[in-house]
Amino acid sequence: MKKYKKLLALLLAAALLAGCGTAAEPAEAEPTPPPPAENAVVVTNIAELLNALRPNAVIEIDADQLSLDRAGDYGFAYSVGAYTWEPMGQGDYTLVIRDLEDLTIRSRREGGTSLTTGAASANVLCFRGCAGLTLEGLTLGHRSEVGNCDGDVLFLQDCSDVQISGCELFGCGVTAVNAWQCAHLRLDGCTLRDCTACAINAVLCSDVQAWDCEILRCGGAYSLGALCVASCDGFALINSTIRDGKNSFLLDAMNSLSVCLLGCEATGSRFSEALFRIYDYPVTVSGCALADNEFGSCYSDGGCRAVTGSDQELVTFADFSRMEHKPFTGEYVAPLPRVTPGDIAYTTSGDIAYASPGDVLLPPPAAPEWEGERTEAHVKTVDELLAAIAPHTTVYLDAEEFDLSAAADYGSGQGEYYRWDDAYDGPELVLHDLDDFSLVGGGRAVTLLSAVPRYADVLHFENCRALSLSDMTLGHRIEPGFCAGNVLGLSLCTGVTVERCGLFGCGVIGVSADTCAELSFSETNIYDCSYLGVSLENVSGARFTGCSITNCGGEYGFNGLFLDGCSDVFWNDESLRDGDTLLAD
Repeated sequence: MKKYKKLLALLLAAALLAGCGTAAEPAEAEPTPPPPAENAVVVTNIAELLNALRPNAVIEIDADQLSLDRAGDYGFAYSVGAYTWEPMGQGDYTLVIRDLEDLTIRSRREGGTSLTTGAASANVLCFRGCAGLTLEGLTLGHRSEVGNCDGDVLFLQDCSDVQISGCELFGCGVTAVNAWQCAHLRLDGCTLRDCTACAINAVLCSDVQAWDCEILRCGGAYSLGALCVASCDGFALINSTIRDGKNSFLLDAMNSLSVCLLGCEATGSRFSEALFRIYDYPVTVSGCALADNEFGSCYSDGGCRAVTGSDQELVTFADFSRMEHKPFTGEYVAPLPRVTPGDIAYTTSGDIAYASPGDVLLPPPAAPEWEGERTEAHVKTVDELLAAIAPHTTVYLDAEEFDLSAAADYGSGQGEYYRWDDAYDGPELVLHDLDDFSLVGGGRAVTLLSAVPRYADVLHFENCRALSLSDMTLGHRIEPGFCAGNVLGLSLCTGVTVERCGLFGCGVIGVSADTCAELSFSETNIYDCSYLGVSLENVSGARFTGCSITNCGGEYGFNGLFLDGCSDVFWNDESLRDGDTLLAD
């Protein structure tokens, strides 16, 4: 509205000068907006904005302000579609935009576009289950008549690859950016101001970055930090300023790895309890000027300390006073996902070791090319199968069924490359440390490899490279609905090929892969699993070609795939992102 006021003032001045007999200068013309981007949809009101929401959409708003709570369908709950209105109490509703990929919303106006609500209990805007989201040149906040707010400004849940650029998020909202279970969230050149609790709250997130942001006058109503980070892997505030806030802490970090403040300034703020509250893992602070604030102590009792980029511990007020502001100009590298203590992890030398807290879990490197002779074995019993398991070996299954519970050493013995793990109600066969190993059946309708224990995976591979399964069916020999184990389990495996196989329930999940790379599934049918067809966690590179998932999910799951911390995953020619992917049954 500022440019319109300026234009009115110029016209008034011109009229006064004309009354005095003096020629008036012509008013400066309104700047012409740039043409819309290719394939962009230009909208001018809230109804058009809501109607334009769809995957792969670029939406440009040609309006100064849109009032979300004045939409024609405000408060209507849609069971399907790109958005719904979610009740928040007291007759207030939040606009929830959901399950969209590659969505861009930006302003066409030189001064930006405001998206506001008068609903005090509602979040101004919520995105849930979105991937590839971009917001540009928007101002989000509760309108001034609201008074005291209970909702946040921007709420992000289960989103990935989110870019927020040149936006302003203002209170009375409780939190400017509240992110839960999000991955790869970046803010650039944003202003976060006047929120009653904190500027950024990140929970169960990975790779959250805020560059060149301004945090103003946040806090005062709740005992929280200006920045709150819980159970995250990677949180960075870089070359940003924090001014005139009233919080309990500057940073409140709990159970979070790779948290850092780089090249930041904090001035004129009051942190009533301490500068930092840090639990479980230290925080890196480098090139930051933090001393020009009021705070009771540097740290809350019983926590960790901050360290410099050279791992020097910052202990006293004098340590922070000596640190000079120095903008960060290096390359910031997001951390790898962490592991749980006791998980198997790779050391830098490639050896396997049990993980310590904070270690990262990586799949093994690709198998070296084998120049020796391969071994071939034809087997008709489970004992013959177990005896043949070895690297650089192809095992042909020449019988119709291999019931693993028929093994002579079932549950108690072990070989050089296999073992039996206790799966609560029975043993689970784990094949491990194999390079260049192939298991070949006589066809999906010919060869069955089965397991009886409900809690065991039918077949589990650990730390294997160049692994191949083809022309067989795997499943539990028990009535549907009673299993707690999966069908095919893969952990720490690289270069896995599964061709022309059938994987059936009652197994909970047809394929469960954790920390793997270069997986290839073709012409494989996954069916009747009680919770999910495929679960991939921390997987780099997976291709599903000509495969099907049918009749999976049951009462609590769904017929499809779940990805977490994955990259380069394709179902036929469709690229998949982290989160749920439902397939037609």
